[in-house]
Amino acid sequence: TDPMFANCRCFGYGWSSGQVFYGLKSTLMNIRGFKGKGEFPKVYCDYIRECGVPSGLRRDNAKEEQSAEVDAIHRELYIKDEFSEPYNQQQNPVKSRAIKYLKDHVHVLLDCTGAPDAAWYRAAQYKSEIHNILSIKHLPNDMTPRQFREGVTTDISPWLHFEFYQCILYLDNENSWPSSKERSGRWMGVCENIGDFLTFWVLDDQSKQLLSR
Repeated sequence: TDPMFANCRCFGYGWSSGQVFYGLKSTLMNIRGFKGKGEFPKVYCDYIRECGVPSGLRRDNAKEEQSAEVDAIHRELYIKDEFSEPYNQQQNPVKSRAIKYLKDHVHVLLDCTGAPDAAWYRAAQYKSEIHNILSIKHLPNDMTPRQFREGVTTDISPWLHFEFYQCILYLDNENSWPSSKERSGRWMGVCENIGDFLTFWVLDDQSKQLLSR
């Protein structure tokens, strides 16, 4: 794991940074937003709660990533400590593989779609999710990273309906007759752990709020 920093706050959450987690064997990528480095233990717990307990955590020598709180998490869950040597970033490939991949691809995605810089976090989430459901040649039987980690073939249906930052109309439940109850917005990705299988993040055109619909 390693943090990734942006020069602006993102839509919806106000985060200016993201903690990137990268599976050394599966190559599966996850990013969790945060505002300050001191939030790492909380972000790490959220990652474990949503993605499962890793066998080990490899990171650099940042103080917030080797605090007493992190040690307590590792003791309770029997997680192995792994560190890279100072000035030897090649020992922690998350920066050269995952973070570089996300930064390069998010830059292209924002340019091609015309999305503003503040969409960087949702764009990074989207690109990591797409990577996680694509077949990888060096994995057994050309599995996807998510299938390699979870052991279940991924249903890619939610990602086939729209493109990132695409103009859409969504149902506005607050308007009353004779309004059409159609409201314009932008498609920002697939919701996890919210509602039904086809629940999406929508950036409302008027309020600029990020909504799950």
